Amino acid sequence: MRVALTVLWLGVVSAGVISAGAAQAQAPEHGAAAAKKHFVNAKKSYKAGAYREAISELNQAIALDPNGKDLFYNLGLVHEKLGEVDEAIVAFKRYSELETDTDELEKAIQTVRRLEGARDELAKKRDEEARALEANEDKPPPLAAAPRADTQTPADKPKKGRLDAWVYTTGGVAIAALGVGIYYGVQALSTRQSTEDATGKNLSVYGLQDRAKTAHDQALVADIAFTVSAASAGAAALFYFTRDAKPRATSVGAVVTPGSGFVALEGAF
Repeated sequence: MRVALTVLWLGVVSAGVISAGAAQAQAPEHGAAAAKKHFVNAKKSYKAGAYREAISELNQAIALDPNGKDLFYNLGLVHEKLGEVDEAIVAFKRYSELETDTDELEKAIQTVRRLEGARDELAKKRDEEARALEANEDKPPPLAAAPRADTQTPADKPKKGRLDAWVYTTGGVAIAALGVGIYYGVQALSTRQSTEDATGKNLSVYGLQDRAKTAHDQALVADIAFTVSAASAGAAALFYFTRDAKPRATSVGAVVTPGSGFVALEGAF
């Protein structure tokens, strides 16, 4: 029976040792060694641009190693990278509390001052923008400028080109004068060619001179007719293109000059 109790006691002791070893194997690691693994993961995430994951890994490392100064330094760098100035300042201040090297401590202090200056400038800018926004909200909306009397939109501008008695008259004169000019021009050319005939029984020198004079007169009439035709055509174009397609309201008024009895009529063309 003593042997049986001894065997039973050894079995209980062995089971306890095995259970304790298994529990120790399953227990999470603590301290700087475990924190270093999270730091390595944070470094990989930072290089990949996953800044939020890097912050999470660094916070886990700090929970395991609260005095790891390099963890706080890198945490401050990542927060600054994201523009989270307040969080970066907290991390760098904690780093400066743990740092013992004089040069590194001075660098940390300068970093904190720089970030605090940037934070103050950002706050000042936000305050100025907020005040400007409030000032604009208090101002009444600007009044629309009154339209100028001489300003017309494209839709309001009258179209040019009016056909009326002025255009028809000047155009008719131009056509008639052109016809006269052509007629007398042809006559002048015909008469001038006849002056090249040789004198003979039926044609004397005086006859040739008369033909030459007649050709000159006909050419002169043709030139005058062409000039009148061109002037009339120009007047017709002027009357057509420089006036509105729709005639404006015509107003006629009489102006009497006191003391002279002079009466002048005024109207719109």
